[in-house]
Amino acid sequence: AIHSMIELLSTGGARRPALDVLESLVSEETLPYYFAALESRDPSVGNGIAEVLAKSRRYDPVQLLDLFSNPAVPKARIEAILSEQMEKLPPRLLITLLADVGKEARSVLFRLIEQHKDRSIVPQVVSRLNHPDWWVRQHMIRLVGDFEAVEGVPGVIEQLDDENKSVRLEAARVLGILKSTEAIPALCRRLVDEDLKVRTAVIDALTAIHDTSMVPHLVAVLKNESEHARRGAVEVLNEVVTPDAVKDLVSALRDEDWWVRVRAADALGSLGGDRVVDAVVGLLDDPDDFVRRYAVEILNT
Repeated sequence: AIHSMIELLSTGGARRPALDVLESLVSEETLPYYFAALESRDPSVGNGIAEVLAKSRRYDPVQLLDLFSNPAVPKARIEAILSEQMEKLPPRLLITLLADVGKEARSVLFRLIEQHKDRSIVPQVVSRLNHPDWWVRQHMIRLVGDFEAVEGVPGVIEQLDDENKSVRLEAARVLGILKSTEAIPALCRRLVDEDLKVRTAVIDALTAIHDTSMVPHLVAVLKNESEHARRGAVEVLNEVVTPDAVKDLVSALRDEDWWVRVRAADALGSLGGDRVVDAVVGLLDDPDDFVRRYAVEILNT
């Protein structure tokens, strides 16, 4: 009967009744017939079988995972079925399978994992942050952000130095989402990244973290030969600036070479902005003459 019903899926009037019969005949015993039909090049057949298997609750969907290794079965059909069967699939199996499938199948697995978030997989996610495949590393970092898994922060910080710019970009983005003060030193060092998108993500992350403890680390960046890095550091300072933060900055510059102080004053002055001006003006009455002189230098610029 199953073979006859499958043949009717490509006919108009009989299609709906055939689907109903096929759904009633699904069982562990008949499953191989349905899996074979998923290979059909006729969309009306293959997609019809996928619809039946997505609805049925009369079999163990874990068996569908084996189909990822079958090139004859379109991955879109597997995804359509699994999306409806996720409550019966342990998410850890999807993570474990990542290393054994091709790129297209990985895309499906990642979408399923992100679609049906289950925090029980966080330890597996964290353990794969150093996966040999950059594409996996990138998605594992994204999952750390999705789960707001602070236990993954140290591993994500390591990926700020990844050789792949997409991985570095995702790491910076997630650390900003998690507002990780632990990541401040590494993020400040990453302001020298050669990729504009990564630098922008780092600036956004530091701005989101918004912690004045980053001032000494930003001073170190102001010494860098890269104008892009220096402007990035100043851009962050302009976002987190308060009178106290500017005083911390000025104090941190006290023992630096004169050219570092000039460069910092030039950078702050050229960026300007009400918050910088208000903060610097607040230092003009400071009892420390070095602080007052440097405040005037910034205002001059």
